[in-house]
This record gives sequence, C-alpha cells and structure tokens, in this order.
Amino acid sequence: MVLHLLPAVVSGGVMAWNGIVNAFNGASGRTMQKNLEGQRLTHQKELQEKQIAAQLQLEYMRTTSQIKLQQNNQAFQLDLQQNNQAFQAEIEHQRFAAQAKLQRNNQAFQRELETQRFAHQQELQERQISAQFDLETYRQKFQAKIVAYQCQENRKLQEFIKAVDMQIAKSNQEFQAWLFQQQKQLQIELAQYNRETQFFIAAYQREAALEMKELENWPIKNSVRQMLESHLGRNPVPIQIIPAPPKINYDRFEHLNKTSKSGFPEVEKRLSQHLRNFLEKYYPLENEQRPTKLIDYGWESSRFAGGSAVTTIFSRLKSEPIILLESEVDGDLINIRVAYWSGGEEIYPFYKTIISHLHYPKVLYEFAIQRALHWETNVKQKLLAKGMSEQEINQEYGGDNLLNLQIYRKSEQDKLAGIEFERHYKTNSEDFGKFSALLGAYHNIIAALFTDIHYLIHTNLLPRLPELLPELETEFSVDKRLADDLFQMVVESYIGSLRAMAKDRSELVPEFAADIAFGLTGLSNSSFAEQMLDFALESWLNSRYLSVENGKEKFDMVA
Repeated sequence: MVLHLLPAVVSGGVMAWNGIVNAFNGASGRTMQKNLEGQRLTHQKELQEKQIAAQLQLEYMRTTSQIKLQQNNQAFQLDLQQNNQAFQAEIEHQRFAAQAKLQRNNQAFQRELETQRFAHQQELQERQISAQFDLETYRQKFQAKIVAYQCQENRKLQEFIKAVDMQIAKSNQEFQAWLFQQQKQLQIELAQYNRETQFFIAAYQREAALEMKELENWPIKNSVRQMLESHLGRNPVPIQIIPAPPKINYDRFEHLNKTSKSGFPEVEKRLSQHLRNFLEKYYPLENEQRPTKLIDYGWESSRFAGGSAVTTIFSRLKSEPIILLESEVDGDLINIRVAYWSGGEEIYPFYKTIISHLHYPKVLYEFAIQRALHWETNVKQKLLAKGMSEQEINQEYGGDNLLNLQIYRKSEQDKLAGIEFERHYKTNSEDFGKFSALLGAYHNIIAALFTDIHYLIHTNLLPRLPELLPELETEFSVDKRLADDLFQMVVESYIGSLRAMAKDRSELVPEFAADIAFGLTGLSNSSFAEQMLDFALESWLNSRYLSVENGKEKFDMVA
C-alpha cells in the first residue's frame, strides 16, 4: 500500500500556488507582494511540515498494517499446511486473490485520494485560513478509513480460515468413517474366507474319518459315523457338547472300577437336565446362528478320562466343533476341565482345567447352614408367634435344622474367640439338589462361554452369555467368591479371544468388547464390566495406532 504520488502532488501544489502569487503581485503592487510573499512562505513551510509529518505517519501505519497482514497470512499458511496439504493450492489461490483485491482497493483508494487532494488544494487556494483545519479533518477521516478497511479485511480473512478449518475437519471425519467401514468389511470377508477354507479342511477330515474303522477304546456310546452324519448339510455346523460327569450311571467297566469307588452321589441325570434346559432355551439346535447339540448320557465309563480320551476323540472328530466338559471327583475335591476344537484343525486342541479343587463338602455344609437359618426365620419364629413353645417346635419341626443351628452357633462363638475348627453339618437331599444346581451352573457357563467364543471367532457373532450371567449368578448365593472367580475367568477368556481376533479384525474388536461390557453391567460386581470397557478403549486406541497411556483422557477428546 505504498503511496508514490504524494510527493508529486505536493510539488504540483507548490507550483500552482507560486503562479497564483505571482499573478497577484503583478496586480496589487510591490508592498502587498512582500506581505503576501512572507505569509505565503510561512504558510507553505507549515503546510509542507504537516504534510511531511502526515505522510510519514501514514507511511508508518501503512507499513505496520502491511507487516501485520503479511504475518497473519504467513501464520495462516503454516497452520493450513499442517492440517491438510490437499487444501494448499486452494488457500494459495485465495491468498493471491485477496492480495489482488487489496491492491485494486488500494489503487481505487489512491485515485480517490488524488481527487480529494486536488480538490483540497483548490480549496486551500481559495480559503488559506481554513487550510490547516481542513487538512487535519481529512487526515482523521483517512486514518479512520484505513482502520475500518483493515478490520473488514481481517474479519473476512478470519472467516475464510474458519471455513477452511471446518471443511478440513469435516473431510477428515468423512474419510475416517469411510476407511473404518472399508477395513471392517475387508476383515469380515477375510474371516469368512478363512472359515470357508477351514470348512473344506473339515469336510476332507470328515470323509477320511468315515473311512476309518471304529476304535475299541472309543469313550462315547455314539459311533463316529453317527456323530459325523447327524448334521450333514447344516451351516453353520452345530457345536457338539459332550459332558463327562464325575460318576457314570451305567458304567460299562463298573466291575473294573470297584476298587476306586467314590462316595460321591450320582449326578449325571441332574447335570444332564440342567445342561439340556439351558441349551434348549438359549442355544437350541434349531437356532440358525449359534446351534448346539448336547450329547448327554454318551460317556461309556469313568475309565476313559483326561488327555488320553481327548486325544482319542480328536483323532476321529477333528473335523467337528466339539466342547468336552469333563468333571472328576478327587476325594473331597471337584475338578472341571474343558476340551475344545473348532473343526478343521490339525494341531492338538485346547484342553485346560477351568475349576480346580472345589471342596464340595464345604459347599454342601453352606447350603445346610442356609437351610437351617431359613428354617429359624420362616418356621420357628412364626410358630413362636402363634404361641407354640420352643420345646414343641424343636421336637416336631427341628430335625437336622436344629442340630445344624447348634453347630453353627458354636462355630461362630469359636471364630470370635480365634478358634478355627472344622465342623461337620448334617446334609440332606435338598442341600444336594442345590449343589447339583450349582454344578449345573458351572457347566452351563463354561459351555456357553466356549460356544460364544466359537461363533464369535468364526461367524463374528456377538456373545450371549454376558446378558445371561445375572440370572446364573443367583446359583452362587452360597459363596460370592465362587462366582467372582468364575466370572473373572469368563472376562479373561473373552479378552483373550478378542485379542486373537485383533490380528485380522481389529476394527470389529472395540465394538464387540463394548457390547460385552454392557451385558456384564447386570452383575452385582461392576468391576467385570469396567475391566471389559477398559479393554474396549484399549483396543479402540490400538486400532488407530494411538498410545494406551492416558487413554481415558484421549477417549474424552474423541468421544
């Protein structure tokens, strides 16, 4: 905005003034000429000084404004380049356009200034007394116009920068959403391809198994051919669940097992019924998404157990998805193991102890104590309120509840005194029925967990067990620690499975983890849902190559 015409205009004005003075001297005489010449020189000197001062101040303001405008443009260009290189050309075009517009405005303003300056010079020639006042007034107006113009241009520039930033943010969000959907679809297709490959391997293994001879030490009553042909044409292939109870009702080799006979009662019927009721309700064979098939009453003998039985079954049924639930009694302890393979595998299957050293007599005693306390509150107290004597109530209604209460009160007194002594309570069929329900809950949860993991990994199906756990939790009222240990295993199993999925389906993992966490919110212990939610956040950050450190703060920023 450099004004190059001001010196020329000043010189032209001086020359014009000199011409007028000379003409005036010629007409008025020498005396008046001297007076006017002195006044003219004085006024001319003052006017030149003020014009020079105004010109310098104007040049300073114009230079400062130009520097500020240039700094704003440079900062704007740097910020825009950091956000998105794709907008650089458009921004450069806009900047040049703004500069061209600014130059045109300056030129127009210069023309307007030149016109006003000539008009002002003529006015000075006519009215010299008011020249100083008119010049100051004009300078103020000019300065105000400069300031107003700069403010207007700065507002336009800021609005343009804001519009560009909004467009960049919008474009980034749309691109990220599109990229997420493309990656998600690609991962789903890749998983489907892997599953189809495994399906072809399983079909080959199935045909090979059908050609093999039956084994003499086959631990299941159903033949290999029966188990292979029972689901031909099904897709997905139902996962077969085979319980191996701690004691078999009709053991084929019972005469060989007499030396190791256990006092543990028969639970195969009750355990089988608990599993059947649960699977038919939540994982039925008819379900098209997560079908299961229960092979109950199928175990031949307690003689078949452990890794040898798993190896034998796997050698013939490696083409089929199998969950083998094996429970055993070791003295007063119960162990529950699970073997699982998804079908179409060649490596040795997953085989692990899930529940270790569950002391079932103590659990039965807890049920007996609960029953005694319930009798005291809901039977004895009501009868006392009706007027019956305590002696009559104890004789007629007490039974083993009265004995268990006495043992329990004595045990509580000993605990207060710091005495730990094992006591034995009298149990009955009601207590064992509750224990059977607890054992059934263990089997139901383990079967549902591995069924969920199977269909999660192979068909991208959301697990159902988390929303069922609050209902199953009621079976563990005898000891909350039993439920907490089991549910911790469930959460860790889901997290381990999702970590495995993240290798080829990282975009799906955060959503699955968040849905599982939501299902776990119905449990009395909120830490399980929080643990799964933390993993959902971790997997979301990992899928976007962000650091897990300070993840919650980053989640607040992107939420």
